[in-house]
Amino acid sequence: RICEQVSLALPDGELGCLLGPSGSGKTSLLRAIAGFVAADGGRICIDGREVVGSSTALAPEARGVGMVFQDLALLPHRSVRDNIGFGLWKQDAEVRRQRVEEMLTLAGLNRLAERYPHELSGGQQQRVAVARALAPARAPAPRWWWAPGRSGRSRLVRERGPMTPTPCRDRRPRRRPPRWR
Repeated sequence: RICEQVSLALPDGELGCLLGPSGSGKTSLLRAIAGFVAADGGRICIDGREVVGSSTALAPEARGVGMVFQDLALLPHRSVRDNIGFGLWKQDAEVRRQRVEEMLTLAGLNRLAERYPHELSGGQQQRVAVARALAPARAPAPRWWWAPGRSGRSRLVRERGPMTPTPCRDRRPRRRPPRWR
Protein backbone atom coordinates (compact mmCIF):
# COMPACT_ATOMS: atom_id res chain seq x y z
CA ARG A 1 0.00 0.00 0.00
CA ILE A 2 1.27 3.43 -0.92
CA CYS A 3 -1.22 5.82 0.74
CA GLU A 4 -2.88 4.96 4.04
CA GLN A 5 -4.77 7.11 6.51
CA VAL A 6 -4.73 10.19 4.28
CA SER A 7 -7.03 13.05 5.14
CA LEU A 8 -6.95 16.21 3.04
CA ALA A 9 -9.37 19.13 3.19
CA LEU A 10 -8.81 22.53 1.62
CA PRO A 11 -11.28 25.41 1.52
CA ASP A 12 -11.92 27.07 -1.86
CA GLY A 13 -9.07 29.31 -2.90
CA GLU A 14 -6.54 27.66 -0.58
CA LEU A 15 -3.26 26.26 -1.87
CA GLY A 16 -1.97 22.99 -0.49
CA CYS A 17 1.15 20.96 -1.13
CA LEU A 18 1.68 17.21 -1.03
CA LEU A 19 5.28 16.89 0.00
CA GLY A 20 7.22 13.67 0.27
CA PRO A 21 10.02 11.57 -1.11
CA SER A 22 9.88 9.84 -4.45
CA GLY A 23 7.57 6.82 -4.32
CA SER A 24 5.57 8.00 -1.31
CA GLY A 25 2.26 8.15 -3.20
CA LYS A 26 1.80 11.84 -4.05
CA THR A 27 0.89 11.16 -7.66
CA SER A 28 -1.09 8.01 -6.77
CA LEU A 29 -3.26 10.07 -4.44
CA LEU A 30 -3.93 12.71 -7.12
CA ARG A 31 -4.62 10.02 -9.72
CA ALA A 32 -7.19 8.44 -7.35
CA ILE A 33 -8.84 11.84 -6.74
CA ALA A 34 -9.00 12.47 -10.49
CA GLY A 35 -10.39 8.95 -11.06
CA PHE A 36 -7.50 7.62 -13.16
CA VAL A 37 -6.90 4.78 -10.68
CA ALA A 38 -9.35 3.08 -8.33
CA ALA A 39 -9.03 3.69 -4.60
CA ASP A 40 -8.80 0.52 -2.51
CA GLY A 41 -11.04 1.97 0.15
CA GLY A 42 -12.18 5.08 1.93
CA ARG A 43 -14.03 8.07 0.54
CA ILE A 44 -13.16 10.90 -1.80
CA CYS A 45 -15.36 13.99 -1.78
CA ILE A 46 -14.97 16.98 -4.10
CA ASP A 47 -16.89 20.16 -3.27
CA GLY A 48 -18.95 18.19 -0.73
CA ARG A 49 -19.99 15.59 -3.30
CA GLU A 50 -18.87 11.99 -2.78
CA VAL A 51 -17.11 10.74 -5.92
CA VAL A 52 -15.68 7.56 -4.36
CA GLY A 53 -17.25 5.62 -1.51
CA SER A 54 -18.64 2.25 -0.54
CA SER A 55 -21.31 2.43 -3.26
CA THR A 56 -19.99 5.32 -5.37
CA ALA A 57 -17.36 5.48 -8.09
CA LEU A 58 -17.95 8.50 -10.28
CA ALA A 59 -16.26 8.41 -13.71
CA PRO A 60 -13.22 10.70 -14.13
CA GLU A 61 -14.99 12.95 -16.64
CA ALA A 62 -17.88 13.52 -14.21
CA ARG A 63 -15.67 14.70 -11.31
CA GLY A 64 -14.84 18.17 -12.60
CA VAL A 65 -11.13 17.67 -11.99
CA GLY A 66 -8.46 18.75 -14.47
CA MET A 67 -4.92 17.46 -14.15
CA VAL A 68 -1.70 18.80 -15.61
CA PHE A 69 0.80 15.98 -15.91
CA GLN A 70 4.49 16.36 -15.22
CA ASP A 71 5.34 15.83 -18.90
CA LEU A 72 2.40 18.12 -19.89
CA ALA A 73 1.06 15.52 -22.37
CA LEU A 74 0.55 18.02 -25.19
CA LEU A 75 -0.44 16.58 -28.55
CA PRO A 76 2.54 17.34 -30.82
CA HIS A 77 0.53 17.19 -34.06
CA ARG A 78 -2.06 19.72 -32.86
CA SER A 79 -1.83 23.49 -32.56
CA VAL A 80 -2.08 25.36 -29.27
CA ARG A 81 -5.74 26.10 -30.12
CA ASP A 82 -6.48 22.43 -30.79
CA ASN A 83 -4.64 21.25 -27.66
CA ILE A 84 -6.71 23.61 -25.48
CA GLY A 85 -9.95 22.54 -27.17
CA PHE A 86 -9.14 18.81 -26.98
CA GLY A 87 -11.40 18.14 -23.97
CA LEU A 88 -14.28 20.10 -25.44
CA TRP A 89 -15.11 17.69 -28.27
CA LYS A 90 -18.66 17.11 -26.96
CA GLN A 91 -19.44 20.84 -27.00
CA ASP A 92 -21.23 22.68 -29.77
CA ALA A 93 -18.68 24.15 -32.22
CA GLU A 94 -19.48 27.76 -31.30
CA VAL A 95 -19.35 27.07 -27.56
CA ARG A 96 -16.03 25.27 -28.05
CA ARG A 97 -14.62 28.15 -30.12
CA GLN A 98 -15.64 30.73 -27.49
CA ARG A 99 -14.22 28.68 -24.62
CA VAL A 100 -10.90 28.16 -26.41
CA GLU A 101 -10.66 31.91 -27.10
CA GLU A 102 -11.37 32.62 -23.42
CA MET A 103 -8.61 30.21 -22.35
CA LEU A 104 -6.15 31.62 -24.91
CA THR A 105 -6.74 35.10 -23.48
CA LEU A 106 -6.55 33.92 -19.87
CA ALA A 107 -3.23 32.16 -20.49
CA GLY A 108 -1.84 34.97 -22.66
CA LEU A 109 -1.48 32.65 -25.66
CA ASN A 110 -3.55 34.46 -28.32
CA ARG A 111 -0.61 35.24 -30.59
CA LEU A 112 0.62 31.62 -30.33
CA ALA A 113 -2.72 29.93 -31.08
CA GLU A 114 -1.63 28.42 -34.41
CA ARG A 115 1.80 27.24 -33.28
CA TYR A 116 2.66 23.66 -32.37
CA PRO A 117 4.12 22.52 -29.03
CA HIS A 118 7.67 22.12 -30.40
CA GLU A 119 7.60 25.80 -31.43
CA LEU A 120 6.92 26.99 -27.85
CA SER A 121 9.13 27.62 -24.84
CA GLY A 122 8.76 25.36 -21.81
CA GLY A 123 6.77 28.04 -19.97
CA GLN A 124 4.42 28.51 -22.91
CA GLN A 125 3.89 24.75 -23.10
CA GLN A 126 2.97 24.73 -19.41
CA ARG A 127 0.41 27.49 -19.96
CA VAL A 128 -1.17 25.46 -22.79
CA ALA A 129 -1.43 22.42 -20.50
CA VAL A 130 -3.02 24.48 -17.71
CA ALA A 131 -5.47 26.14 -20.13
CA ARG A 132 -6.44 22.70 -21.46
CA ALA A 133 -7.09 21.47 -17.90
CA LEU A 134 -9.26 24.52 -17.13
CA ALA A 135 -11.20 24.63 -20.42
CA PRO A 136 -13.90 21.99 -19.74
CA ALA A 137 -15.13 23.60 -16.51
CA ARG A 138 -17.54 26.53 -16.73
CA ALA A 139 -17.39 27.26 -13.00
CA PRO A 140 -14.27 27.09 -10.86
CA ALA A 141 -13.74 23.51 -9.77
CA PRO A 142 -10.83 21.78 -8.07
CA ARG A 143 -7.75 21.55 -10.23
CA TRP A 144 -4.76 19.38 -9.38
CA TRP A 145 -1.31 20.49 -10.55
CA TRP A 146 1.80 18.39 -10.79
CA ALA A 147 4.46 20.95 -9.90
CA PRO A 148 4.21 24.41 -8.41
CA GLY A 149 5.48 27.69 -9.58
CA ARG A 150 6.79 28.12 -13.07
CA SER A 151 5.36 30.25 -15.89
CA GLY A 152 1.68 31.14 -16.01
CA ARG A 153 0.37 28.69 -13.43
CA SER A 154 0.20 31.12 -10.52
CA ARG A 155 -1.68 33.67 -12.63
CA LEU A 156 -4.25 31.12 -13.78
CA VAL A 157 -4.83 29.80 -10.27
CA ARG A 158 -5.42 33.30 -8.90
CA GLU A 159 -7.82 34.26 -11.68
CA ARG A 160 -9.87 31.06 -11.49
CA GLY A 161 -9.61 30.68 -7.71
CA PRO A 162 -9.78 26.86 -7.54
CA MET A 163 -8.74 24.66 -4.66
CA THR A 164 -5.31 23.49 -5.77
CA PRO A 165 -3.41 20.74 -3.93
CA THR A 166 0.02 20.36 -5.49
CA PRO A 167 2.43 17.44 -5.21
CA CYS A 168 6.06 18.44 -5.24
CA ARG A 169 9.35 16.90 -4.34
CA ASP A 170 11.08 17.78 -1.12
CA ARG A 171 13.61 20.46 -2.10
CA ARG A 172 15.47 20.62 1.22
CA PRO A 173 19.23 20.21 0.88
CA ARG A 174 20.33 16.63 1.35
CA ARG A 175 23.46 15.48 3.07
CA ARG A 176 26.07 14.42 0.59
CA PRO A 177 27.07 10.78 0.69
CA PRO A 178 30.65 10.20 1.84
CA ARG A 179 33.29 10.06 -0.87
CA TRP A 180 35.19 6.83 -1.00
CA ARG A 181 38.80 6.96 -1.98
